[in-house]
Amino acid sequence: MTCDPGPEKLYFLAMDISWKNTMLVAFIALLATLSASSCSIHPIRSASTNTDFSGIVDFGAGELARLDGNWDFFPGRLIDPAQLPPVGGLSQATVKVPHFWAAVNGFSSMDPAVVGTATLRLRVVLPQEDTLWALRLPNASSALKVFVDGVSVAEIGRLAGEKSAYIPSNDIAYPEFHSSGGRMEIVLQIANYSAPYIGTWDAPLLGHVSAIREKRQGDVVSTSLISGALLIMGLYHLGLFLLRKKDRASLLFGIACILMTVRNLIMGERLLLALFPPGAVSWEWAFKLEHLSAHLTVPLFGFFFLELFPRQVRRIPVRIILAVGAAWFALTLLAPAMVYQRFLHTYEVFLLVAGLYILGSLMVALFRKEEGALLVFIGLACLMATVANDVFLSIGIISSTFFMASYGVFLYIFVQSFQLSRNFARAFSDIERLSNNLKEKNRELESLHNIDLAIASNLELDRILTIILEQAVKNLDIDAADILLLDPQEGALSLGSRLGFRTEALMHTKLKTGQGFAGKALQSDDAIFVSELDKHAEGFSRSPAFAGEGFIFYAGRRLSVKGKVVGVLELYRRRPLQSYVNWDLFFMTLAGQAAIALDNSALLQGLKRANAELAEANEAMIESWAEALELRDQETEGHSRRVTEAALELAQVFGIEGTALERVRHGALLHDIGKMGIPDSVLLKPGPLDASEFDIMKRHPTIARDLLCRLRFLEDSLDIPYAHHEKWDGSGYPRCLAGTDIPLSARIFAIIDVWDALRSDRPYRKSWPEERVLDHIASLAGSHFDPEVAKAFLDLRRGQVH
Repeated sequence: MTCDPGPEKLYFLAMDISWKNTMLVAFIALLATLSASSCSIHPIRSASTNTDFSGIVDFGAGELARLDGNWDFFPGRLIDPAQLPPVGGLSQATVKVPHFWAAVNGFSSMDPAVVGTATLRLRVVLPQEDTLWALRLPNASSALKVFVDGVSVAEIGRLAGEKSAYIPSNDIAYPEFHSSGGRMEIVLQIANYSAPYIGTWDAPLLGHVSAIREKRQGDVVSTSLISGALLIMGLYHLGLFLLRKKDRASLLFGIACILMTVRNLIMGERLLLALFPPGAVSWEWAFKLEHLSAHLTVPLFGFFFLELFPRQVRRIPVRIILAVGAAWFALTLLAPAMVYQRFLHTYEVFLLVAGLYILGSLMVALFRKEEGALLVFIGLACLMATVANDVFLSIGIISSTFFMASYGVFLYIFVQSFQLSRNFARAFSDIERLSNNLKEKNRELESLHNIDLAIASNLELDRILTIILEQAVKNLDIDAADILLLDPQEGALSLGSRLGFRTEALMHTKLKTGQGFAGKALQSDDAIFVSELDKHAEGFSRSPAFAGEGFIFYAGRRLSVKGKVVGVLELYRRRPLQSYVNWDLFFMTLAGQAAIALDNSALLQGLKRANAELAEANEAMIESWAEALELRDQETEGHSRRVTEAALELAQVFGIEGTALERVRHGALLHDIGKMGIPDSVLLKPGPLDASEFDIMKRHPTIARDLLCRLRFLEDSLDIPYAHHEKWDGSGYPRCLAGTDIPLSARIFAIIDVWDALRSDRPYRKSWPEERVLDHIASLAGSHFDPEVAKAFLDLRRGQVH
């Protein structure tokens, strides 16, 4: 068997691959390490049933002999080793191992099914050494007994010449025995009455006990590693789906990972078979589980890729794949192995065709440069190659490889999981960017709102202009600003208001149209920007005090409203400007606000528009925060919406309305926003929290207060986020408030929060029935809950139910 590339080749390969594929190359190196033991296995390649290993295999160095090739074959009989005819008889039949026997040496074709018994014999020549030997015996189809030099050393299942006495098994045996070397005779007795074929799945391995044990240990570690990784990835993506149930791709992918975990635990070192007691019935169900766990993944992946690449993967072929998969599932589940196994290879060919269709669709996605198509295509191509190898190996087209689908599955799952993780990381980055943009937008809108309030308050023009300049300095990251007013009679600009200047610069400015930067801005529809003001000081040289300001950056924009020019807004900075994305837009908006301030005819319209934008932005931010928290926390989907609606309904019973009711709505939506500051290890822990973890969790109301109090429009909505964990008897947190010291809205919401939580499924418990929840709340009235609020809530809920 050809060895895999050494680590040094993998290293130089990695040097030529981009950073995006680094994890993929590292995984290939891991597979090379796990499969390195295959390099020490020597196969038989001659037609002889009497092979000399003494000069071929270095058993002392830990090498193993793979006993594939031709064995003496005695179909239809279970012959005791002592009664076997001499080796080399003229009429002696032979058969390949591994091989399934249909229409060969006495067995009929597969119609009817191939059942019965057979005996195989192989003689090998070994080095002359007195030592312990061992065999690795994969199960045959479907009961096996092995003899070494006439002594029975292992039995898989129960061998018998009739169906009533035999028991099939899919286990692996590792018999150990003593031999002084020289010639060794190995005899296999095989019986089958449960499957529509008889033969051997894989060839035995022969070697010293230590080498076989090392092989066994390595295989168990490899199987456990792959299975554990598949299980973790499956549970991870199922968890993602629970957090965001709109993401069906995570659900499908998680289920596929779990199925392949089961498949690997059954097919690898048969670790899962320990859960099945010996017997024909348990063998039947283990066999069903083995096939279903693998064969259901292709229909699942059809829907999975339909979610990922809907433009390339079409619904009709996916529905056909699903229909055939459902038919196979029903046949496998309801029929015995003797029936459904006769259609196995046909279904496997169908799976290959379905896989090729999906692979072709991915190629189209790759050519169209769909996001993530390259990595997914590479992983799926490797998986298809390993599955094809296993199908061809199982039907006897090839015999020189080993079953490697589990490695292909692991590689593909790894690549796909990495791609999904990238998508989620990108989504969270987008959420973070959106949140930052919302904060900036809210800050800008709040500034515009302050300006509008100043205008609406009929303040003096000087005061209104000062407020505009204050907002400009604050939000545009500049050092000084001024507004030059245009005198329509003289056609000249003069100073109207200024802020941030150190000297008397510009105090007595008189500029005609076209003079200086301000005069040019007056003539331009666009803003004027000067980045090196110290080198291009034209227009300012008339002001002796200007040199003392040390300005580096200048920006000027014409103020106009309804087609009438009324002045220029100028900005100054003593360092180079690093503007953000919406800097120009906000500069233009401020100029517009200044123009409105100079022309009161547009006051009302501007005020309404700014207020509406501010309210919309605030609401969008609140809802975005609530949605982001639901994505992160393990709450039931829609929790924030449900508790908000219920809290508003109960609040109205107590006469809360208008602005106060809106504050209740904001507080309910953001009631757990403080959990954003709780570590994932505590917030996402599936089981109960210990004392130290609960202390950390109890900080989230205080975190919510500290976060929300910075936003002025939410200052009056803090009661619910800050106090909804307080209890009527004073045993709550964070302030141990009691009785009516707890705000009414918090007392209302405390009941709603508990009610919805108990009615929702959690990873660690099922939801409670409505009446049980109501009884529980009634039992806590006067201790946990305000008794008056609890009674009103119970009356309201039971009135709706009944």
